[in-house]
Amino acid sequence: MDNTLSAHIITYGCQMNKRDGEILSDLLAGAGFYLSPTPQGCDVIVVLTCAVREHAVVRALGRIKDLSRHRRDNPNLLIAVGGCVAQTEAERIQEEAPFVGLIFGTSQLHHLPQLIEKALASTQTVLSLDTETSPDYLFAPTIGNRKNTVSAFIAVMRGCNNKCSYCIVPSARGPERYRPAEEIIEEAKILADAGYQQITLIGQNVNAWREDAMDFAELLRRVAQKSGIPHLRFVTSHPKNLSDGVIKAMAEEENICPALHLPLQSGSTRVLSAMGRGYTAEEYLRLVRRLQKALPGIALTTDLLVGFPGETEDDFSRTLRMVEEAPFDSAFTFKYSPRKHTSASELSETLTEEEKVARLQSLITRVQEVGRIQNRKRLGKSFTALIEGPAKRGGSLGRLASGHPIIVPEELAVGSWVEVEVNDISAWTLRGRVPSSAPAKKATSKI
Repeated sequence: MDNTLSAHIITYGCQMNKRDGEILSDLLAGAGFYLSPTPQGCDVIVVLTCAVREHAVVRALGRIKDLSRHRRDNPNLLIAVGGCVAQTEAERIQEEAPFVGLIFGTSQLHHLPQLIEKALASTQTVLSLDTETSPDYLFAPTIGNRKNTVSAFIAVMRGCNNKCSYCIVPSARGPERYRPAEEIIEEAKILADAGYQQITLIGQNVNAWREDAMDFAELLRRVAQKSGIPHLRFVTSHPKNLSDGVIKAMAEEENICPALHLPLQSGSTRVLSAMGRGYTAEEYLRLVRRLQKALPGIALTTDLLVGFPGETEDDFSRTLRMVEEAPFDSAFTFKYSPRKHTSASELSETLTEEEKVARLQSLITRVQEVGRIQNRKRLGKSFTALIEGPAKRGGSLGRLASGHPIIVPEELAVGSWVEVEVNDISAWTLRGRVPSSAPAKKATSKI
């Protein structure tokens, strides 16, 4: 392949897509590509897409169409589309963006250099959507072209075996495949030795990971103990797979952060059943209480979906109550949109778009109110913050073990640890001051 070719990668969506973007950077750099920070003047533009909501699909397609303007300056420009939209809606991409020269699926990352070579030589759109899982689908442990020099993602598994009625992930990502524990631990060691301060273990259903007799709780302990990484996190956890062993590991290993993203989706057991979530609202709340008992002050975040077919006003009110009963520090909130390849897409819609929007706005307001109440507990207290980079409007952006971002007026070294005192709050982001320029040794408060 001509080593003068340049490529730019655009990534939408979840942490797995972000990690996939880093992997593709490694592959293209290894194949001799120059990785451009901008799409201008590139020979190849790769777009990794997200299909979890219709809005995400429309957004990605809009960006792809906009990219076609670069073909005016470079008629030979190859636009390649990967990710979940490519896997599930290849025909739609071809219809709405016929200039796309390569469409590759979520299991085809490792073939990208060869696929690009094929597409550059073809006058037709090249499709590569096989769902086979080659031995190298998660790739070797390496630092590679990671965009962040402080925090890193490690993919421990891919795919999902759950059949949530609204979710496209099993169709887009395939069944669960688990990476060997030895590789995961080795990669964590490499990152820690290179100076990374925080690692997040990621997977579509991360706590379903297993290898022979080893479960995710044991993997979590081994990474915590053997890597030496100061902060260890993991996402995303399905409530029905969150074991007491994982909770115990979080409580006993000091470097596992006291924070958890635990998608609820609905506070109504009736709706949860229709969604195929595998737990009741009462079981979810009992799980939260076990977490709070084992980890006092744990920061809980969640996903909430409104407007699912058949959702009544009572169902929605139960979701609002659960936001307070948990209580959640923050939540990603969405309104339901039918997705192809899901069983819920066959259900009749029972709410208008206006009703969905109204419920979503009410939910966002409630989440923000509760978030502020939670954050008031942090006012005047000191915490250890990891400095991740400059803040947008000056000063520095740090992150607490709870996951909360905190902005301080001082310009501090990226990757440093400082003790900060919280002096202002919002629904999620905190503001603080640094009482001393000396690096923090440990937090003075755990919540």
